[in-house]
Amino acid sequence: MPQASNATLRGMSRTELAGTRVLFNGFPAPLLYVSKGQINAVVPFELAGSTRASVQVVQNGVNFNSLDVPVLDAAPAVFTVDVFGQAAVLNEDGSLNSVSNPARQGSIISIFATGAWSAGAGSIQRPGALRTVRQTGFCR
Repeated sequence: MPQASNATLRGMSRTELAGTRVLFNGFPAPLLYVSKGQINAVVPFELAGSTRASVQVVQNGVNFNSLDVPVLDAAPAVFTVDVFGQAAVLNEDGSLNSVSNPARQGSIISIFATGAWSAGAGSIQRPGALRTVRQTGFCR
């Protein structure tokens, strides 16, 4: 299987990558990365409220055995770079955002987070929606 990644500007991901698809209860999952030993997929929105899912990988039209897995509610969190809780946030120039290296006001930062696609208050409710954050992280 060839290695492939699927990062896009608007956050939308294809549901087939390098001939590979992943289905959750029959719903295609957006794929972020596929290689011989690893598949990174996003659980489809259609599973909201489910407690179990049947996960199946399809490679070049061949269906592999499905696996029954538990489904938990989204748990939004920002990834950290160390045990002290330093948020995984990059400044526009790619450097780590910190107290000693703040982002310039009005610049773009990248926040590495998970679980933000739940339909709860204050969260992104559909994929690909671009958001402007006025002030977050450390700014000068």
